Amino acid sequence: MQVKRYRFFVVLLLVTLRVTGQEQAQTPISLAPFADSRGHWYGIRDAGNLVNPVPNQPVYPASDIQHIADNILLYQRDNGGWPKNYDMQAILTSAQIDSLTRTKGMTHTTFDNGTTYSHVDYLAQVYCQTGIEKYKAGCLKGIAFILEAQYPNGGWPQYYPIEEGNYSRRITFNDGAFLGVMETLRKVADPSSCYAFVDESLRRRAAEAFRKGVDCILKAQIVSKGRLTVWCQQHDEKTLQPAWARAFEPPAICNGESAAIVRMLMSLDQ
Repeated sequence: MQVKRYRFFVVLLLVTLRVTGQEQAQTPISLAPFADSRGHWYGIRDAGNLVNPVPNQPVYPASDIQHIADNILLYQRDNGGWPKNYDMQAILTSAQIDSLTRTKGMTHTTFDNGTTYSHVDYLAQVYCQTGIEKYKAGCLKGIAFILEAQYPNGGWPQYYPIEEGNYSRRITFNDGAFLGVMETLRKVADPSSCYAFVDESLRRRAAEAFRKGVDCILKAQIVSKGRLTVWCQQHDEKTLQPAWARAFEPPAICNGESAAIVRMLMSLDQ
């Protein structure tokens, strides 16, 4: 009788541990970084989208991190980056999935509206919870894309590969694109973060890219009447001078982006 009772408690303990592990693997990850893109997908009908939402498009709960991560992998282009203005939480139809699968080779990939760096970070967190290799592979591919997209002077364009003839080639502080990339790289370079799976070589490359990014920020700071001031939304990718973007985005001091840059600089030891 005692042996049977002992075996029962052992089995119960193993089941409890297994269930607990599953619950831990499904801890929700913040979807706030995708809010801008999600809002555009539902709020602005765009014939140029790869897919558009269907009426009452269902979504996965935030706790269903693996299905959301699978969506992220589905949207990832072959070059490692992502297109903008889609909902990573949406439960896609078979027709939507087919459209995305057939457009993997497209290269209209960007950092705008919280794109690419947020996807990389989500995949890293899902891999840390689940240990599933496909999420690690997608994350590493995204990090490689970020590193490749960096200009020699340390800045990043809004879109990569470079699209000549429009403002997307400018170094873009607008909407937190530059700083979003920087914060992700800072995590990649930190062995105590959820990017502990990154090898030392890639970690060093991320740290160097971050350093170059800081250098670019300092060199791009606007000088007025001999005094350092703040920053513009977009800066020329060669001269680092303030530059035009859209008609309502002139080369001028921008408080919102500058405040975020100052906070980031204040977070550095030096």
